[in-house]
Amino acid sequence: MPRKDTALYAEIKRVAVSMKVHSKLGGVTHEVAPPVGTLDNTTMLVGADVTHLPPGRGLIQPSIAVSVAGTNGENVRFETCIREQEGRQEIIADLKRMMVSHIGNFGKRTRAKPAKIIFYRDGVSEGQYLQVCNAEVAAIEEVAKEFGAGYAPKATFVICAKRHNMRFFAKSEGRMDRTGNLPPGLVVDTRAAALAQSSDVGPLRNTTVTHPFAFDFYLQAHSGLQGTARPTHYVVLKDENKAS
Repeated sequence: MPRKDTALYAEIKRVAVSMKVHSKLGGVTHEVAPPVGTLDNTTMLVGADVTHLPPGRGLIQPSIAVSVAGTNGENVRFETCIREQEGRQEIIADLKRMMVSHIGNFGKRTRAKPAKIIFYRDGVSEGQYLQVCNAEVAAIEEVAKEFGAGYAPKATFVICAKRHNMRFFAKSEGRMDRTGNLPPGLVVDTRAAALAQSSDVGPLRNTTVTHPFAFDFYLQAHSGLQGTARPTHYVVLKDENKAS
């Protein structure tokens, strides 16, 4: 905020809480027009993660697998699926049935099943990329068979990694925000050298940071409130939608 204004701050908080309640009750607070390209009204966005509980009394506690998926073409309404599975298991055991539910609900709301699926997977260590990708991509492909022989959605499978030591810093104060970090929206991608020359916030070319031949990039989507902001490392393991 540009100045200390208690009344203005209270009003902003009131509106923010109201929007959260409205959203959780099924309302739509805002919509973003999909960019021209991969995303359109036939695209279903999915996010998934597995939470591992700490051991209790020497026993391995069950792990909790969760997926969240859009139920309309604008991807502003979502539904969740939650499963309990064997403890310390990273692969989502019941992903097939979870995706059947997501695709079915998308089809009910839009009267058409999604033609494209973009699947964001969190919580996977680098050593498990291949194992998780093979198992979970296979599960997504198996789902199509549940809806008939003519249904074959294109899938893009993306790992979202936050447990890494990569940080990015500005060369001058003019490129910093008020916390000393680079502004939100920073993308570090070897495929975006041309845009780097026209934008202080846009993509930067750095062949020593991203993988030499894999499709990966770093995105710092939010402002850092305290300390040095940590970008998310996105690794695209399967890309039938040609998002690259």
